[in-house]
Amino acid sequence: MKARDGMTPEEAADLQGRRWMNQTHLGDIHLQVSLEMGRRQVMLSEVQQIKEQDVIELEKLAGEAFEIRVNDHVFALGEIVAVADVMACRVTELCHPVSSEEFNRPLKFAEPEGESSEQIAEVEEPGGGDADAELGSEFIFIPSGPFVMGGGDEDTPRNERPAHMVHLSAYFINRYPVTNQEYLDFVRGTGHRAPIHWERGTYPTGTGQHPVVNVSWQDARDYAAWTGARLPTEAEWEKAARGTDERHYPWGNRFVDGERCNGNNSVGTTTPANEYPDGRSPYGVWDMCGNVCEWCADYYDEDFYKISPGSDPRGPDEGQERVVRGGSFGETRSALRVTHRAGISEVSSRENTGFRIVMDV
Repeated sequence: MKARDGMTPEEAADLQGRRWMNQTHLGDIHLQVSLEMGRRQVMLSEVQQIKEQDVIELEKLAGEAFEIRVNDHVFALGEIVAVADVMACRVTELCHPVSSEEFNRPLKFAEPEGESSEQIAEVEEPGGGDADAELGSEFIFIPSGPFVMGGGDEDTPRNERPAHMVHLSAYFINRYPVTNQEYLDFVRGTGHRAPIHWERGTYPTGTGQHPVVNVSWQDARDYAAWTGARLPTEAEWEKAARGTDERHYPWGNRFVDGERCNGNNSVGTTTPANEYPDGRSPYGVWDMCGNVCEWCADYYDEDFYKISPGSDPRGPDEGQERVVRGGSFGETRSALRVTHRAGISEVSSRENTGFRIVMDV
């Protein structure tokens, strides 16, 4: 059987297998080591008044050990020393030794489901997991080719116009949004902070298969980097959600309240990411509509479609907000359309916002 971009499942598996084999040579990966002397929160007005020779007090006592960070995660504590004429740091306490197993997540292919001929990659989860987490990180192949992005109807919101043709390279996307159990593996494996509503470092009982929420764009980016993946571009997200026939929802053009997605406040909170099989997209991607809004890689600009490139657009070069897509459990059907787009601050974390990840072919 040939996939839609001309590769057989065996060829695609070999390609991805070689890509992930490269990632097992982790000794050659470059990591950034930094030393944090301390922090202090100040008002903008205070920063504007800073002059040369001013002394800025930090929220750290004199003599207290400094944090040594690897890729912005606390790795050890230490003290500053001089080696010849070079400033250095002596490690006094290891907080979180780096294990190569945390980065090595083997890839395997599963049988496609439904009528589509997409290829599916499954990433085995590190750690033991529990009965609350059976989904795993499955990836669905999205073939290269064009699709219509945005809407052209008279009542289409301004930030979704104009409808325009976009050509994307092939990629893999999470079948489900990242779940609480998957994010827990990340938190335990890296020491990254847990979502604010978690207690004692773990998610609420019985929600392992629910999408993780209360994560900022930066948290989502860090998780994606940890897995060797990345956040989807806005265009990649929309194509995976609507396919190539310009539909309004992942399943078609008619909204059916409470049957195909967790939206319109029909439940009032998150549900397992595999709760609505009839709401799958043309490619077999779940939960692209409702449950949680999802972070995309792009900066948000409501008028970007007017100047968007025709091939593999990645959004504006800069901005104040990041794109979120998909609508959430508490939003109306208008916000659940596949073309709906919004922007929020990348440092914001909300109880209705999560994410999924993609991998390049």
